[in-house]
Amino acid sequence: MKKFYYCLLCSLVMFCCGKDDKPVAYSPLFSFFEASNIIIDTIVNAPATWEYGFHFKSLKNQTITRVGIKVPVEGSFRVKLYDLANGNRIVDTLVTSSVKFTESFININPIKISSNAEFGIAIVADVFFKVRNANSSAVNFPVTIGLIEIKSFNEDDCGVSGCPDFPLVTNNLVIAPCVNLTLIEDE
Repeated sequence: MKKFYYCLLCSLVMFCCGKDDKPVAYSPLFSFFEASNIIIDTIVNAPATWEYGFHFKSLKNQTITRVGIKVPVEGSFRVKLYDLANGNRIVDTLVTSSVKFTESFININPIKISSNAEFGIAIVADVFFKVRNANSSAVNFPVTIGLIEIKSFNEDDCGVSGCPDFPLVTNNLVIAPCVNLTLIEDE
């Protein structure tokens, strides 16, 4: 009987740890809202429209499957994904926030990205959450979350169409983590 339970236990371990497990999808950028000792200010009508987001590097081969937003209003907002190696905009789409303060994602055609490739993800909006450290210290970039290294938060007040290229102005005192993407590690 002990042999039966031993075999059953081994089978369960092999079943649970098998290679058939699918990689887990993750969306790293909204985790800035969960940091300790931060202050979040809500801006629902800024005097200018900004393009803002994150410059990041992939630490492994991955696939981007979705882009999303989290903003304090309802409405549609332009989201852009840039390949920073060549400056090309590879996604330029609208994402609709149907419920204030809630994450909203849309599926995109899967984009394979390789290890060490650098990208920018940005939103064009006049609304945002300003996130800063309670002690007024800077956010220490780079920040590793999941399988990406976030190199900087970037912004520019380019107007309602956004910037022609990924914004170059960096800000590490106040960030606005209102745009995100979903990644899945390639097997």
